[in-house]
Amino acid sequence: MTGHLGIGIIVFLLGGFAIKQYGWPLAHMPNGWQYPWQFISDGGHSISFYVSLMFALVSCAIPSGSFSGRMKFSAYLLFAALYVGVVYPIFAYILWNGPLARLGVQDYAGSLGVHAVGGIVGLMGAHFLGRRRTPSSGH
Repeated sequence: MTGHLGIGIIVFLLGGFAIKQYGWPLAHMPNGWQYPWQFISDGGHSISFYVSLMFALVSCAIPSGSFSGRMKFSAYLLFAALYVGVVYPIFAYILWNGPLARLGVQDYAGSLGVHAVGGIVGLMGAHFLGRRRTPSSGH
């Protein structure tokens, strides 16, 4: 699980935060920013980045349990990079800053944006990957 922390921080910094916050990297970036990571010098955006990063990493940890024993670690790191850098930010933008927010959708403590998205991705991934490679013994 700690493997997705390192890769997740990098991909979220390089573009995931810009997608989550503004819809698409470099599309509507404030203050004349040219790169997604220029917010680090701005205190308010820096705090928002770290909070959003933790939500993204926790959301990525949810499907990791359903992938355990079903995929190689290198494949999981690729999944984590795509999930934290693209999938989660798109859903988070749609829910918290985009069309659903304008419609008045309420998300209490990340129940839809974090837990539902992570759970649905985990369920779809477990179905796609099939049974675990090593059978579990009885308890």
